[in-house]
Amino acid sequence: MRLAWILAAVLIVIGLAPVASMLTATSVASLAGCAISESFPQPCVIWGSDWGGALNTLFTTGWLMFLTAPAALAGFALAIGLSVFSLVRRARG
Repeated sequence: MRLAWILAAVLIVIGLAPVASMLTATSVASLAGCAISESFPQPCVIWGSDWGGALNTLFTTGWLMFLTAPAALAGFALAIGLSVFSLVRRARG
């Protein structure tokens, strides 16, 4: 049972990782006062070096969400199924 919960958590993390990278890039660019574009890297100087390319890469990896979203949905379905199973088992005795 414990292994199934770990599997559900891993599936959810893998499925939501592109969203986390996109949110990270957006928040860093916002804090630095830079603009992010999916078409090309724009200059973004943070602490004396240009981070525009890295932020652009982080932002465009959000498109991988279309590939990893089924893994997140499977993880959520597994977690809901395990929760229901656990509640039924606990109610029976």
